[in-house]
Amino acid sequence: MMKLLAFPKICSGLQVHGTITNLKTNDCVLVDGNYSLTVDISSLVLPDTFAEDKGATFTGVLEMQDGVLILKAEEVQMGCPSKYEPLEESA
Repeated sequence: MMKLLAFPKICSGLQVHGTITNLKTNDCVLVDGNYSLTVDISSLVLPDTFAEDKGATFTGVLEMQDGVLILKAEEVQMGCPSKYEPLEESA
């Protein structure tokens, strides 16, 4: 754990999917099953469909702030990510 605290940026380009809860002006909590992650949304222009209890996929930088993991979101995509993946071409 000491190594994590020494490096504020832990992972960049991380993509996480879950359900939006505890929505506030600058952050929200993303929940998937028994796991949750605070997401800093302060730098995003949020889509009209962004709301609590909606599914979302965030891409951003995972950072340690005051001993807590936070995802600083760089992008958000609403809905199920499988809807947006390209179809595989058949040979």
